Amino acid sequence: MKRRNFLAASALTVGALIQSNASSLGNPLSVHKQRLADYLNNIGAVPQLFSFLNDPELLDVYRSKSKSLIAVGYRQHDAKFYFCDQNQAAVFPLALKNTSLGIMDISALFFRKNTAGKWQYCSTLSSFHLDAIARTVSQFEIKPDQKVLTELFVPIIGKSGNSATGTITTAKGSMVLKVLVGEQKTTLDFCFKQNHEILFAENFISHHTLSCEKLA
Repeated sequence: MKRRNFLAASALTVGALIQSNASSLGNPLSVHKQRLADYLNNIGAVPQLFSFLNDPELLDVYRSKSKSLIAVGYRQHDAKFYFCDQNQAAVFPLALKNTSLGIMDISALFFRKNTAGKWQYCSTLSSFHLDAIARTVSQFEIKPDQKVLTELFVPIIGKSGNSATGTITTAKGSMVLKVLVGEQKTTLDFCFKQNHEILFAENFISHHTLSCEKLA
């Protein structure tokens, strides 16, 4: 029997050592960048130059939470970060690049202001999450407006213990993504709930394959 790895997607994006199978990637540059661009457009994210970030508190929590990804090769994507949800949330995309292949993965770190007005880390969305979210949005008969998409798909500060189950909480929903890593393909098992009712659930093949050698 061939060995298969079934992993919570959150583990892949926080401290995981990820190696992509180049032969199965096709043209990931356009796929990953487009998925991120579509997501940011859907939630009305406003771009900011990282060099102009003048909030020491936000900068500190970003540096702290990005260390594990920076350590395995991720770097700032296009030298930008984004504000959304009336500037109550900040998004920091990080890209894993290869000199010959280009972008192999993009992960987005989310931070929010808590009840005390302090910036706090929420969650990390991987390219797998962005792929699954795009698939979910495409299923709407009428595409929701920006406010609804933000409430559905932008992470909030979740309950303790959610990270252990791979659950990402949003203002009006939650998502769980599991990644089944095989030798020739990577399958995503995604479930999105709106107000505790399943809105979308599907098992589908991802755009690229991973080999996960070590989890932090």
